Amino acid sequence: MPQRSTQGTGQDDPLRAMRGVGRELWQRVGGGDEFVASLRREEDEPDSAREPRDTPRGPALQGDLEERVWQRVVAHQGETFRTRKGVEIRHQVRGASLDFYRADGTRINQTSSRTQFAQALMLCPLPGVTPALRRLRNPSYLYALLHDPRIRGVDW
Repeated sequence: MPQRSTQGTGQDDPLRAMRGVGRELWQRVGGGDEFVASLRREEDEPDSAREPRDTPRGPALQGDLEERVWQRVVAHQGETFRTRKGVEIRHQVRGASLDFYRADGTRINQTSSRTQFAQALMLCPLPGVTPALRRLRNPSYLYALLHDPRIRGVDW
């Protein structure tokens, strides 16, 4: 088995050259404890007290756009949609969640919440299934739904 060199400087080894980078990043946010505390403070604030955040589309979405698009999703449930790869899917709205089904009628084993739907909507229009969309459940299905002309309408 080849022996690993324990000699080397940051110039020789790109991983060693990154030593200390994490410390610098945490210092920028006031340290790990302060960062966690700020997240907890944010969770405790009522929604009305929060500042709207910028998204790739500009200022935070208005509730009326989300509701308008959600109503289209409700109106078109059970209809066939296609993913970018051509896979046929259908969806059903159950309260504040979306269930997706394959063409043969089998249910996809993950439900997307309306909150995740709204997060995906804030990213629209998308060039494809992006890393930001991949953080949500059923990214390919959400993309197919949100970029279909029946759901998109003229909003993006």
